[in-house]
Amino acid sequence: MKILLVDDMEHIRVAVKEFLEHQGVEVDVAVDGDEALRVFEERGPYTLVLTDLKHPGLPAVDLIAAIHSRHPQQAVIIATGFPVFRKPYTLESLLVLVTTVSKQGIGGTA
Repeated sequence: MKILLVDDMEHIRVAVKEFLEHQGVEVDVAVDGDEALRVFEERGPYTLVLTDLKHPGLPAVDLIAAIHSRHPQQAVIIATGFPVFRKPYTLESLLVLVTTVSKQGIGGTA
């Protein structure tokens, strides 16, 4: 298994890389989207690309689009500290989320 890890936070990169390598996974790292695309072009495709949503350089969504334009089947996981709402969703679950976030003020003002 070979993974490309993209994260601008050094302590996360180091901890994840060490943990996965201890599990027998080969891990390449990049600190931003631009470096990640260069590494991918040199060493990809990967079993998995694990990228932070927010990092310097090429935005994660553009990184993923560039990777998928070259390798449409490339598996990608996006890590983020922000709330995420997966599609498809029901209108009822949307209402619950909107109501909950509005009351708690997550990611904005309530």
